[in-house]
Amino acid sequence: MLSDEAYARAVRLTSSPPSRAEAAGLASRVALIFGGALCLSGVVFFFAHNWAGMSRWQKFGVLELGVLGFAAAAWVATGQLNRQVALTLCAATLGPLLAVYGQTYQTGADPYELFLSWALLAAPLAALSRFVPLWAGVWLLLDLTASLWCEQLQPFGGAPWRYEPLVLAALNLAGLAACEWVSRRTRWLGPTRRWPRRALALGVVLPPLPLACGWLIDHWFFTAGPWGAQACVASAVACAGLALLYPRDRFMRTTAAFAGVALLTSLSTHWVWAAADRGATWLWLLHGLFVVVELTLCIGWVRRVEVKS
Repeated sequence: MLSDEAYARAVRLTSSPPSRAEAAGLASRVALIFGGALCLSGVVFFFAHNWAGMSRWQKFGVLELGVLGFAAAAWVATGQLNRQVALTLCAATLGPLLAVYGQTYQTGADPYELFLSWALLAAPLAALSRFVPLWAGVWLLLDLTASLWCEQLQPFGGAPWRYEPLVLAALNLAGLAACEWVSRRTRWLGPTRRWPRRALALGVVLPPLPLACGWLIDHWFFTAGPWGAQACVASAVACAGLALLYPRDRFMRTTAAFAGVALLTSLSTHWVWAAADRGATWLWLLHGLFVVVELTLCIGWVRRVEVKS
């Protein structure tokens, strides 16, 4: 249910069409972003079509000219969005350049090293552009680096699926803390936006949740070892942290409620399963009622505070 103020604002926005200047500004921004995406796709398809017939110098030359061209476009651009899109394209071109370098000279680098180098080279461009989507792309590269690092090196021994979710959750927690620190202390990234911290919060809560739920349901069959218990603790702490730190953000509360319901349902399923094996099959009916009750309570808690859009 919307509050009276939110309802009045929604009616006002839907009943009054945008002005010609606002529509023209939106169209120009959309055209700029699509134009940049087409430029980048043109470079990719050019390589895909002419790869076999291109020499080593031609491959490097095209990509390096692309990097220099996007950098020059960012240097001479007048509008802020123009510079940001140009620097984003420059950062995106660095990845194919590193891939061609590794394939040409057979450096022997693992894939995670490629993505880590790409992220480190793109980070200064993201800092110069002060463009949140580019920072999101850099952080996505870091997540991919951490995942491949666990898969290829297996730093903690055993199957990487046991500890990889916890590594990703810890990395995204560091990103969420950095995002909060920058947003609250400075205006370096421009107006405060909700979607970056929400995406990072999902990256904290969701990776360890399947591991935690599987371990809670049957930790003897789901042999995750001590990592399963750590995933349970991490998921529970993440739920409580989101609920306490973002009490007026409905998305954060919904994420915390979803993870909390999953953990409680998994734990109750373990108990009912153990009792059902001893003949108490009627407990499954109570378990269904318990799930309905906890869902009702969580929905009421999520809707408790009206949030202005």
